[in-house]
Amino acid sequence: MFAVLILSKMKTTNPFNDLSLSVNPKAIFECFSHEAKSVSLNERVRILKDIVVAGYDLNKVIRTYLKNKVALEDEHRINNIITSLNCYTQTILEEYLNSYKKEDTITDATKELIKQFYDEQNILDTMEKSVNILVNTIKEIYKKKTYQHPNTTIKDLLISYINRDTTLYNEQSKTLNIDLNEDILEHIKQRDKEERTESPWHYYELYSWFKGVLLQDLKNNQISYYKSVWQIPAVWSYNSYIKKFFPKEDEDKLKADRDFRQERLLDFAEKVVNVLWKNQPLFDEPSWLVRCNYRKTDRQYEMKERLYADNKISICIQDYEEEKDGVCYEKLQKGEKVKKAPLYISRFCLLAKQIQVNDILVISEYSDHDIKLGLLKKGTEIEEIKKEGYTLYCLQMKSVYCGIHEINSITLQNFPILKGLMPHSITLSPIKRRTNAIRSIYYGYPLQNELDAIPDEEIEKMCHEWLTSSFALESIRIVKTLMEKGKGMHDIDVLGLNKNNQVIAAQVSYTDNVSTIKGKYKSLLNYKYADKYILCTLKNKEEVSTFMNIDNDNLTIISLNDIWKDFNNSRMK
Repeated sequence: MFAVLILSKMKTTNPFNDLSLSVNPKAIFECFSHEAKSVSLNERVRILKDIVVAGYDLNKVIRTYLKNKVALEDEHRINNIITSLNCYTQTILEEYLNSYKKEDTITDATKELIKQFYDEQNILDTMEKSVNILVNTIKEIYKKKTYQHPNTTIKDLLISYINRDTTLYNEQSKTLNIDLNEDILEHIKQRDKEERTESPWHYYELYSWFKGVLLQDLKNNQISYYKSVWQIPAVWSYNSYIKKFFPKEDEDKLKADRDFRQERLLDFAEKVVNVLWKNQPLFDEPSWLVRCNYRKTDRQYEMKERLYADNKISICIQDYEEEKDGVCYEKLQKGEKVKKAPLYISRFCLLAKQIQVNDILVISEYSDHDIKLGLLKKGTEIEEIKKEGYTLYCLQMKSVYCGIHEINSITLQNFPILKGLMPHSITLSPIKRRTNAIRSIYYGYPLQNELDAIPDEEIEKMCHEWLTSSFALESIRIVKTLMEKGKGMHDIDVLGLNKNNQVIAAQVSYTDNVSTIKGKYKSLLNYKYADKYILCTLKNKEEVSTFMNIDNDNLTIISLNDIWKDFNNSRMK
C-alpha cells in the first residue's frame, strides 16, 4: 500500500515533455492565440485527450503553464483558457452527437455530461469547472479507446508493475511489447555473446541487479547505493549509472526530497528497461564541446577560476553588445526566430533546449587549465550572473569525473582521441563523431569497436600502411609515397604511385554518415591528377552503393573495419 500511495504521485505536470508532444502549450490552452493557428482543432483535441488518458491532472498542468507565464492572476489569459476548454468540450460532444446512430446507446453518464454542458443555468465561468467537465467528457466519450493507452510510457508500466495493478499493467505491457515478468535471461546472454561483452560489464549481471535491487528500491523509494563500488562482484554498468542518475551534487536533495528521489529512480529503471528489453546501448548521451577560454584582457576573466572550480560552462554577453547580442539571446530563449544570430548565442540556446529533453555530455575547456568532462542533467536551468560591464549565462555540470578511477580533469596528452574531436576556434559545438569514445572515457566502459579509440591521424597512418602492404591489390598498392600526411592537399590523405607509376589518391574518413561520405566522394574525384581513387570509410562498397551511384571504374571503396581486421588477423597468426 505504501508503494501505491507514493507512486501515484509520479506524474509530472509537464506532459508535453514526458509524452514528446512537439507543440507549444499555448497553442492548446489558448485557442485564439497566434500559436494555435498552426495546429488544427482536431489535433488540439487529440493532444488533450492523450494528456488526460495518460493520467495527468489537467488542472495542475494548466496551473503550471500559468506559473511559467507568470500569469496565475492574469484574468485575461485565464478567461482565454476557460473559453478554449469549453470550445474543446463542445467540439467533442458535437462530434459524438453527429456520429450518433439510432442503434447506439447513450449512457446515462454521457446524457448527464450533455445536460451539464448545455444547461444555461450551469455557467462554466471558472477554470476548475471547465477543466472538470472537459476531463469527464474525454473519459466518457473515449472510454472504449482509453484502454489502448496510445501514449503509454515505460515509466507508466513500471508504476503499474510496482503497484501490482494487474489489469492496467497487462494493457500497457501489450501496448509496449514489454513484459517485466518474462524471463529474458537467455536472450540477454545471447546478446552478451554477440557483442562480446566482458565481466563485470555483462548485460546479464545488470539484469540480475535490476530484478534483485533496483525494482525493490523503486518500490520502497530508497537508494541502496549513492557511491560506486568498483570491486568485483560489483556490476560496473550500475556503478557507471550512479554518476548519471545520482550525481554527488544531488545527494543531499535525493536524501531529503521524496518526489525528486522517486523521479530519479524511475528515470534509472526506465533506462535499464530500454537497454535490456529494447536492446538500446548502455550509454547514448549526445556530446558537446564548450570553450570558456576567457582572456586576461576580458572583463569576465575575473570569473574564470570560480567557473572552473564550480564546474560551470558559460557564455558572456558584454553590456555594449546588449542591443544586438542580448536581444538575440532573449528572442531565441522565447522560441522566436532570429536571422543571422551570433553562432555562440544560437548554439548556447540550442544546447539549453536540448537539455530539457536529454542529459548531455560536455567537454569543457578553460584557459590555463586541464579539460573537464561532465554531465548536464536533463532539466538544467540557465543561471544568470550579472557583473559590471557584462553578463554570464551559465549551465551547471554534474558528476565531473571520468572512468572507474574518478579522474577530475583530463589532458589531451592522456586522451589524444579528443584532440581530433574538438573543432578549432569555435566556442560551442555539438560533437557528432566518435561519441562512443567520449562516453567510454567518461563512464569507463570498454569500446566494442577498438577503432573508436584511435585518433584520426593514426587511422590515416594505418590506411597508408595497408595500401603499401600485401593486403592491397597490386593495382592500388602504393610502392612510392608522394605526399606525407598533413602536407599539401586538404581532400587527399594518401598520395602515391603503384608499380605501373599510376597515381593513387586516397581519402580517409572515419564516418558512416551518408551525407559526409557523399561529400568526401565528390571532393576526392575533384582531384583530376590521379589514375585511381581510394575512399576509406566505415561503410563498405555494398553499403555505399545503397545510397550512392558509383559509376567510376577507377574508384575503390574500402571499409576501415576490414582494414583493421586484416591487421588484427595477421597479428594472431
